[in-house]
Amino acid sequence: MTDHSVPADTGPHGLPQPPVPDSAAVVARDRPLPSRAGAFAPSFFRAVLCGIGGAVGGAAAWYALVVFTDRQFVFGAIGLGFAVGYLVSWGAAKGGVTSALLSAIIAALGVVGAYYYINRHLLIAEGERLGSSYEIPLIPTFEELRIVLRVGYEADDRQYVFSGICVAAAAFFGFKGIRASRGYTGRPVTPPGRPVR
Repeated sequence: MTDHSVPADTGPHGLPQPPVPDSAAVVARDRPLPSRAGAFAPSFFRAVLCGIGGAVGGAAAWYALVVFTDRQFVFGAIGLGFAVGYLVSWGAAKGGVTSALLSAIIAALGVVGAYYYINRHLLIAEGERLGSSYEIPLIPTFEELRIVLRVGYEADDRQYVFSGICVAAAAFFGFKGIRASRGYTGRPVTPPGRPVR
């Protein structure tokens, strides 16, 4: 008697059949990819935190540039504005009017902090040159902050211009958003879903 049974791995005509996928593998394959969720997902809160971090880092770099060169450069203002705008739009994962306004506000606060310490350094250095010492606190009260900023801005009108450039740069890069801002860093900008070559 001839055995007409077909092996489990072949079809009715004796052709090999693909293996039956494991049900767990099918479920895992068809499940959508996990999105970036959690406490640090793109949000307004993350945009604020990233913007503050950019302001602190940019202001520190600007201050260090002035201390080591004894000169003020417009690049410090642009760098601070770029850092804030870029990181705010990265934190929000988008640009737009909200990111631009948030970037401008954070950059203005960053400029105030940067220029307090820049002017503090310049005043102390000027006092040493004249043979006197100025006691300017490292952490100021509001009144001390206002006085140091007023003296610095009155002594050097460029500080008004640099402050405006910084806030404008932050608003510009915040409005353009993370993808467009990358074009100013030399990184390739590609449409979503298209691989970078």
